[in-house]
Amino acid sequence: MNRGDKETLSGFWVCDLCGFAELADEDRPPSGHRRPYLFEKKPNHPYPGKCTGEFHQVYLGNQFRSDLMVLRVTLMPPFHWNRGDKVFNRALEDAVQTLAEALVLGASKQLDIDPAEFGSGFRMWHPTPENWIRFDVYLFDTLAGGAGYAEQAGQELDGVLSEVRLRLGNCSCDTSCQTCLRHYGNRMSHEKLDRHLALQLVDYIRAGTFPATENVDRQTTLLRPLQRMFELDGYETALDTVHHGQRVPLLVKDKGISVAVGCFPGLLDDTSTEFSHPLEVLDGKPETAVRLVSDYQLSRNLPGSYIRVRKLLRGK
Repeated sequence: MNRGDKETLSGFWVCDLCGFAELADEDRPPSGHRRPYLFEKKPNHPYPGKCTGEFHQVYLGNQFRSDLMVLRVTLMPPFHWNRGDKVFNRALEDAVQTLAEALVLGASKQLDIDPAEFGSGFRMWHPTPENWIRFDVYLFDTLAGGAGYAEQAGQELDGVLSEVRLRLGNCSCDTSCQTCLRHYGNRMSHEKLDRHLALQLVDYIRAGTFPATENVDRQTTLLRPLQRMFELDGYETALDTVHHGQRVPLLVKDKGISVAVGCFPGLLDDTSTEFSHPLEVLDGKPETAVRLVSDYQLSRNLPGSYIRVRKLLRGK
């Protein structure tokens, strides 16, 4: 179903006479409007006037009847809940879309059938009464009427998720590649696929475990580009160092102020009472500030992460 603009979900204005369509983000267009196609004028005949058809506000969609497996997931704290946070919202959509793509490959491996027999997708569901996020990931048979593969995948869901985890966890790429996730069929989404984000969802679905924040080695690797930016601006930096007895992934110093920088999984809410990070023990230490940045923002918007840390060095 295409509901038009992602922000307003107001659909489209469609003329019932000529088919002219536009986003329904404003008032109903006037009845007299241009036609959306070229008109070939007959000799000795005048050009026709503007179209006088009426506009109707509609959604665009189609029906495809098939077997369907639906996996509904509720993200409890410390997972984020506010989809108004643009960084989190992008990370969530990338994670769920990647999980949907991985389910196709995992199910085909588990059932030993061609991946082309499956299609997949996702939709965001209304929040729980506690305002926790819910979403559906679905797997369906591409054969009209269904071939029963999606139902079989649901019956063997544990095995399918095990195959998904192996595929996502055993690759060495940064986000996705042809070995783990990318193929011609999802070529339009290659830049959105992130195996690390999807792996966090798989572990949560299978075992109820939340993304870890204690892996200092991984944080050090992710923060290396940020360290280079501070070095280029003349700041004193240190990777994987000890400060006030605590191991710190990145320490930035300037004029007697030290900022301990760490990162956390982009699906988590660092303001949640259930959230914890090893660097929190440094809060309140003399001449020390702590800044935690989302690993998703760090990889997609390095200058934005740089500005957030530099504000602490400047006392803002």
